[in-house]
Amino acid sequence: MLWLPGLVTGRSALDAGTAVSWTTVFDGSATLNGTTDGNGNGGWTTMAIFNPGSLTSSSSKTQCRLTIRFGSDSGSTGTPNTFYFGQGDTAPGDAYDFNTTPAAVTFTGIAAGANAQFVSDAFALPETYDAAQPYICCWFTPVGSNASVAYAGLGTGNLHRIAFKETTTTDSATVDKSGYGIADDTGLFVTKIEVAA
Repeated sequence: MLWLPGLVTGRSALDAGTAVSWTTVFDGSATLNGTTDGNGNGGWTTMAIFNPGSLTSSSSKTQCRLTIRFGSDSGSTGTPNTFYFGQGDTAPGDAYDFNTTPAAVTFTGIAAGANAQFVSDAFALPETYDAAQPYICCWFTPVGSNASVAYAGLGTGNLHRIAFKETTTTDSATVDKSGYGIADDTGLFVTKIEVAA
C-alpha cells in the first residue's frame, strides 16, 4: 500500500517510520543498578508505582516506551511477561488500581538474565501523558521462575512504590485490583520511562 503524506490522517511518526524524538520523564538507572529483588519460585503479579513527584513534565505526548533491568543474580528460567502500563486511579481506594484499561507492553527478544536490560516496543498511552498523575507498570512472573529484577530502597517520600500479589495466573491487565501488598519508597525493575508525540 502506498502512503503519501497529507493524504492519510491519524498516523503518528511511529506509524510513518519517521524518526521519533523521545523525552525521558523518569530515569531510575542510577538507583536501580542491578541489585536484586528475587521472586522466589515465581507466581507473582507485581507492579511499580510512580507517584507524580517522581515524574517530569512533557506536554502533548501520546506514545511511550519503558526500559527494564534484571537483577545481578537473575536466573534465566521463567521470564516475566504480560506487561501493562497506564495511569493510576487517583480516586479514593486502592493505590494499585489503573485509571482505565492499561496499554499492553511488549519487549522484543526479552529473556531473563543477570543485569540484562531491555527497551520495550513503542506503544500508545491510554491517555495523553500527564506528570500530575501516578503511573503503574504491572507484570506477571510465572510459577517456577528464578528471574530476579533490579531493585532499590529509595528512602523517604513515597515517590516510588511497589505492589505485589501471589497469583498462579496473571492479574496484570485488571483495572480494579484487590488483595495486593504495598511497599513504600522502593523501586523495582523499570529503570526508565520515555514519551513521544
